[in-house]
Amino acid sequence: MGTLMQYAILILVAVSAVMAIASYFATRREVDDVKVRLVKLEDHASEMSGYVRREECSGLHAANTHEHENLCRKLSSVERAAATALSSEIKNLRDEWRADVKAMQATLGAFQEAIGKLKASSALQTAQLDRVDKKLDSIQMQRG
Repeated sequence: MGTLMQYAILILVAVSAVMAIASYFATRREVDDVKVRLVKLEDHASEMSGYVRREECSGLHAANTHEHENLCRKLSSVERAAATALSSEIKNLRDEWRADVKAMQATLGAFQEAIGKLKASSALQTAQLDRVDKKLDSIQMQRG
């Protein structure tokens, strides 16, 4: 049962990771959303050292997109593996359950047979005791 719980937790973690990544890419700002102001580069050369040019930004965007696709593929494979393992574990548990049920049914059948024999024996003994009682009653009536 512990293994089943571990697989369930693994699937939940994988689904949470996929949701987090999807949420990140859904809410982040695209490069095209940035407003561009025309300025003279010479006037702001010292300030421009930390910025990236549009061409470089497009390359970074493509690299990020590629990395995102790789992560999604990896998460999908982890999710498929976890689902397969979980499915296999559930099948094994069902097979064990069926075997246990068959064993219990066989034991129950043996108990029912023994109970039936005890009931028959008890009925026979009760009938014999009734006959003995009747004989004793008849003997007492003859004597008395």
